[in-house]
Amino acid sequence: MSRRATLLLALSWAALFLMPSASAQTEVPISGVISETVTIAASEWRAYRVTLGSQDSFQFSIQVTQGSDIDVYTMPASGYSEYTNPSAPSFGYLTSGTRENTQSFGTSVSPSSGTYYLVVDNIDVSSSGAPGSAPVTVDVSAQIRPFPIVGVVIGVVVVLAIVVAVLLIVRSRRKKKAAMRMMPPPLQPPMGPPQPPLRPPGS
Repeated sequence: MSRRATLLLALSWAALFLMPSASAQTEVPISGVISETVTIAASEWRAYRVTLGSQDSFQFSIQVTQGSDIDVYTMPASGYSEYTNPSAPSFGYLTSGTRENTQSFGTSVSPSSGTYYLVVDNIDVSSSGAPGSAPVTVDVSAQIRPFPIVGVVIGVVVVLAIVVAVLLIVRSRRKKKAAMRMMPPPLQPPMGPPQPPLRPPGS
């Protein structure tokens, strides 16, 4: 094998090992519930895409089972575009759904409707975040919790039924009291003329 061919082969192997892992550098859509264990190499990340309605909430839990600290970011679509753009000086995220330098993080967020991304970050993207210098294995659980419209409707119907029942009971009692006030007093037997006292015989 020539020296040039050997050099090309070595460069090909180096490119193969340096290529980002497709399982980590990817977007995973979430439409309901997801639960998985994934290994994220150093300087890589994994994103989960959710689309929320106006009353939906997004609940997730991230747990490192092997490796060092990671960063967890929840961000809108605009922030994710900045995050994936190496030229962007910064990126926007939801503070309530974000934690840096952590082994475990879980919460529930209820932003406005739209598309959001949960990013499990093992890359040195933030000066205040984890260095992302070694592979990590993480357990990821996440789900969209839709607004419980059926439960709310049932609750409203039950409350209205109770209010109507109470009003009917109060009205019935008032009618009974009014009827009792209008009843005439009981009739007394007629009084006859006074009778003289009886005298004993022979008096």
